[in-house]
Amino acid sequence: MMAGVSKEVFPKILWRLILVGAFGLGLGWGAWRYYQWGVNRPNVGGQGSKAFVISQGEGVSLIADRLHQERLINSATLFKIYARLSGLGASLQAGSYEIPDTLSLANLVALLQHGSFDVKLTFIEGWRREEMADYLWKQTKNPQLRTGFLQETVGLEGYLFPDTYQFPTGVGAKEMVKALRANFDEKVGADLRQSFVVRGLSLGEAVIFASLVEREAKRDEDRPLVAAILIKRWQNDWPLEADATVQYAMANYLSQQLALDYVGEFSWWPKVITQEDLARESPYNTRKEVGLPPTPICNPGLASLKAVAEAPATDYWFYLADSEGQTHYAKTLEEHNRLVQQYLGP
Repeated sequence: MMAGVSKEVFPKILWRLILVGAFGLGLGWGAWRYYQWGVNRPNVGGQGSKAFVISQGEGVSLIADRLHQERLINSATLFKIYARLSGLGASLQAGSYEIPDTLSLANLVALLQHGSFDVKLTFIEGWRREEMADYLWKQTKNPQLRTGFLQETVGLEGYLFPDTYQFPTGVGAKEMVKALRANFDEKVGADLRQSFVVRGLSLGEAVIFASLVEREAKRDEDRPLVAAILIKRWQNDWPLEADATVQYAMANYLSQQLALDYVGEFSWWPKVITQEDLARESPYNTRKEVGLPPTPICNPGLASLKAVAEAPATDYWFYLADSEGQTHYAKTLEEHNRLVQQYLGP
């Protein structure tokens, strides 16, 4: 018994100490549970994923404040506490991130540990693989990446899906091409492939048609009808007479003549087509050759691929695009020639 404390008072003091201790334990347990809930609950930003850049040397406090301003975390204070207690704050990596706004704080901090995807590249629908390679050189200033991309994509024209990609710094051509091919396989899934079969087309034939549609039709609403006309001509042993194939053949010829191994202002789609170009021997010249070109002439987007799958029945045999990209259709050669004079004549 403590000195100076009577037998009657001591039990009261003891109970108070027990109550205070129990209250403290309960409060600490509640705070811990609240902390665990706070770091593991999803964020409530409600705006989808968002690009976020961490600059070199940027501290945890500033990162937390900016994340909160961008509505990517529920609490900047809790982010700072978690980063400190977990010991992960010092290992947040500088770079660009695409952050889903529904990540928990714990998952977000984990995401920021593993390096960043800081090379963002957009490959445009209708580009040849050479255009993709030229674009890579210009964006990365890495000529070896251009050369490697061309080597890795031999025989893959048409199957390099045009889209926006984010790659880690130092990505090689092989990994990049693998990503483009995987995206093609994902976008051109079983349902779309079955639609090609229903049309009587193999995947290879469908991709060739889609590549022609991509270059021949400027507007999505025109693509199915242009696809229908091209397929109809092919099925009836007509020449496809697609100017884009002549452009492709011209660029192949000119690039070989120039021994093109650099990135310059070379046009992979020459605008002026001469009679000499129309007469040049090439399996890609569908003004002379009947049937499909041997390979796709570009990498088509999903709209052109779907246009081939959904090509309607049509009475039209001819189409032409005017200087503003509007497509006009005709059922007879005479009607087509009148449209040519009306929209493309001198």
